[in-house]
Amino acid sequence: MPVINVTHSEITLAGIGYRVEALDSSDEDKDQDAHLVISDFAGVADGATPLGEQEPGVPDPKALATAALDALAEWKSLPAKALFAAAINDVRNRLFLTVPTERSSIPSCTVAIVRPDGDGIQANVLGDCLVIADTGRVRVVADARLRRVDDSAIDRLKDELAHKRSVEAARHAITPILRRNRSTMNTDEGYYVFSADIDAARHVRVGHFRNHPTALLLASDGFVRLVDVFHKYRSRTTLLHAALELGLGRMARELRMLEGMPGSDRRYPRFSQFDDATALLLKRV
Repeated sequence: MPVINVTHSEITLAGIGYRVEALDSSDEDKDQDAHLVISDFAGVADGATPLGEQEPGVPDPKALATAALDALAEWKSLPAKALFAAAINDVRNRLFLTVPTERSSIPSCTVAIVRPDGDGIQANVLGDCLVIADTGRVRVVADARLRRVDDSAIDRLKDELAHKRSVEAARHAITPILRRNRSTMNTDEGYYVFSADIDAARHVRVGHFRNHPTALLLASDGFVRLVDVFHKYRSRTTLLHAALELGLGRMARELRMLEGMPGSDRRYPRFSQFDDATALLLKRV
């Protein structure tokens, strides 16, 4: 069962103070997420293990996720596309001794960050992490491309399970689909993420909040399973409201209970029983 860690801090974003609750919940054998909270910057990143041949000279997913946030924080004053181009270039030069020719062998991570934008706040998302903001109405900055690609594999997984195959056998059966999907990484036919391809920077999703949000939730897809997989909460809006009411620790315990209950893998088909869950909840002081 993944460990649940919750910490608290305070930061300033564009001159406004925010209290920060940070959730880091991962298994010792699979810790691939990262988060970073510093002055005028907060972000989460979710590393992805390569599905092809493991090649030397490439970073592990955790190191890539951590380095991605560090580089984005360093260049945080740049416009969105220039920011991601500079950060990807930095990380590629520092961590990739080689770049595999097979896309399925290249490590990657998805990211969501917030930073100052003039007198307001800007959110940037690449991949399936997301930002939810309350500015008087709830707004979501997200990138649906990776989820759309994953849907084909989930549909096949459901078919395999419907034919009474074991969960382990069903997950093994979709491996070729997962590898084929991964081969579309950073292409127009697939999805875009933070990896070794600088061109991905052109595809970052951007949200502008001119009125400082009273609350911001940044989350990896593992945390958003509460909505997308288990339907514990109806929408991103109710996910934010629950975080404000219950706190991230209690929500993480709900998530781990749903993942671990008997029959869960069949009732809620997914690629793995547990997934890293990382989230940052920022509340305006």
